[in-house]
Parts: sequence; structure tokens; C-alpha cells
Amino acid sequence: IYTSITLDLFKEALAIHDGFGAVIQAYLYRSIDDLNPEDLFEHDQDHYGGLSAVDALAEWSRINSRDSVLDLCSGLGGPARYLAYRYGCEVTGLDINKSRTIGALELTSWVNLDDKVFFVCGNATSMPFAKSSFSKVIRQEAY
Repeated sequence: IYTSITLDLFKEALAIHDGFGAVIQAYLYRSIDDLNPEDLFEHDQDHYGGLSAVDALAEWSRINSRDSVLDLCSGLGGPARYLAYRYGCEVTGLDINKSRTIGALELTSWVNLDDKVFFVCGNATSMPFAKSSFSKVIRQEAY
């Protein structure tokens, strides 16, 4: 049974990056070496609507395995990892917050999705990508 205190600690640790591996281990009762993408999905959606919102976005956008998706203001990368795992696409997350980008890279590596999910620290108003680099663009809670 998960408590709101434990969930708050999990999210706080992810947000500040320092020591979040220990919190994940304590929270999920698993070694980081044994993490699967599915272990994070329920707790990895820092936006309204959770996984059902990500699925709705993917279905509306017709995201599939041939797509290269840009996730604007990607934060810790929960939706990016989920899309890559569930739909087989490549996803690049762009976020202005350096510590969240570092956290996203680390979480993605822990669940072995770093061959399909990438993160860049940068500003969405002056994106560091070549024109037409992506077939789809999503954003959640980015204005």
C-alpha cells in the first residue's frame, strides 16, 4: 500500500534529483538494477490525467512505431518513456530545467529505454533542433 507521504517523498526526490535512486529503491522495494519501465509508469506522470491522458494524446496524434516524437517541456520524462515503450516510437524530450533533464536521462537509463528516448536541456522558444526533425510534437502542461 502506497501512502501519500511516500509518494510525496518520491516526487520530491525526483524533482531535486539528489538521492532519488535510494527513494525509488525504498518506494518500489526493488533494486534499480531490476527496474522495468512498467515499474515507473504509475508514478511517472507529473501531469493531469495520468497514463490515460498520454494514451489519448497518442491515439489522437496517431503515434506509432515509425514516428519520431518531440515532447516539449518533458520534465522527468514519464510520458516520453511511456510512449516509446507502449507505441515503439523514438521520443526526444526538451526541458529548460537542467536538474529535471538530468533526472529524466538517469531514469530512462535505469529502465533501459535510452536507445529510444533522449532528453535535451533547452528552451522551447528557441529549439535546438533542425527543421522537420520530428514527425509529431506533444506537450502536456506546457504553455
